Amino acid sequence: MPVLKPQSSARRWFIIEHQRRQCDSQDLKIIFSPTAPLSKKLWADPAYGIITQKNLYRKIKNHMIKNLNLATTQICERFRGYLPVVVDVETAGFDPQKNALLEIGAYFIDLDENGVFRVGDSLHFNVKPFEGAEINSNSVQFIGIDPFDPLREAGDEADVIKEFSKAVSKKVKEKKCTRAIMVAHNAHFDHSFIMNAVNRCNYKRCPFHPFSSIDTASLAMVLLGHTVLSKACEIAGIEYDTTRAHGALYDAGITAELFCKMLNSYGEMLIALQTKGTDSE
Repeated sequence: MPVLKPQSSARRWFIIEHQRRQCDSQDLKIIFSPTAPLSKKLWADPAYGIITQKNLYRKIKNHMIKNLNLATTQICERFRGYLPVVVDVETAGFDPQKNALLEIGAYFIDLDENGVFRVGDSLHFNVKPFEGAEINSNSVQFIGIDPFDPLREAGDEADVIKEFSKAVSKKVKEKKCTRAIMVAHNAHFDHSFIMNAVNRCNYKRCPFHPFSSIDTASLAMVLLGHTVLSKACEIAGIEYDTTRAHGALYDAGITAELFCKMLNSYGEMLIALQTKGTDSE
C-alpha cells in the first residue's frame, strides 16, 4: 500500500510501525520529520487518514498506561507474571565461574492496596567457598569478608542455593506469580554469580528467569541521570550509609528502596500525563 509523504525538505524520514495490538487495533505506518515543528501534522497510511502528533502521543501514552496496569494492586499482574526479587551478592572476585560466591542478600517487593510498591521480607545467607574456588585477596579485602571465618556461620553453596531457591519459589507461589525475576544494581554481575552457583550445584528448580533481569543502574541512568548506587540514592532522597555498604543485605535493601522509589515515581508521572491529556481534551 502506498504511503503519503508530507511536503517537507527534511533530509531524513523515519517509519514507526506499531503492531495491531499496540495502538487502537491499527497498524500505524507514520512518516515524520525530526526537524518538523511539534504542531505539524504527521501523515499516516491513507487507509487510516491523518494523525496529528498530539493524537499519536495520546495513543502511545494510553498504550503504556493500559499495559502497565497501574490500577492493579496484584503484583502478579504488573511484571508479566514475574515476581521481582532484589538481590545483591558479595564475591571473592569478578569471575562467576572461578571466584567464590560468599554472601547473598535479597528483598521481596510488595504492592500495597493503593498500588504503591514497598520493600518486603528479606533473605540473607553466608556462603562457604566452593571446592577449588579462587579467592581474590583484593576483592575480599575491599568487601571486608574473611571467607573462612567460622563466625560467619556460612553454609555450603549447594545447601544455600537450595534454601534460597525454595524461599523464593514459596513467595512466587504465594503471590500467584509464574516465576521470579532478579532485580539488582548492575544486574548482570549478581545474576551471573547466582546462575553459575545454580549450575555448579546442578539445582533444577531455580525460580529465577535464566537470562532476563531488571537492572536498577540502567533505570537510575534513565530516570535519575546517574548509575552509581550512592549517587542515585542521593538524587532520589534516600539515605545511604557508606559504613554499611558492601554488605549483601544492606546493599540489597538500599537497592530495593531505590527500585520502589523509581517505580512509584514513574507511575505517578504516567498518571499525571494521563490526567493532563484528559484535561486538555
